[in-house]
Amino acid sequence: PYIMILCSGLLKAIPADLYEASALAGASPLTNFLRITAPLIIKPLAPLLVSAFAFNFNNFVLIALLTDGRPDFLSTKLPAGQTDILVSYTYR
Repeated sequence: PYIMILCSGLLKAIPADLYEASALAGASPLTNFLRITAPLIIKPLAPLLVSAFAFNFNNFVLIALLTDGRPDFLSTKLPAGQTDILVSYTYR
């Protein structure tokens, strides 16, 4: 929810003049996204995406203490459970 609210705020902060100018130039919606929206959103959003990715690796303690990755997948040779993530699977 936090990243969604942040993205909606970033989208509102993009000046409408840029989209009007691209409409006069005949740009398609895909071009608008790739040339205007994505570059203006990715710079402030990149550190948050990296921190969210790092936070998911810190969920190891939660999974190890509560479920230990259980229940295991049936009839497989892999030591993976249904609640495992990459770090807890590597640990097992």
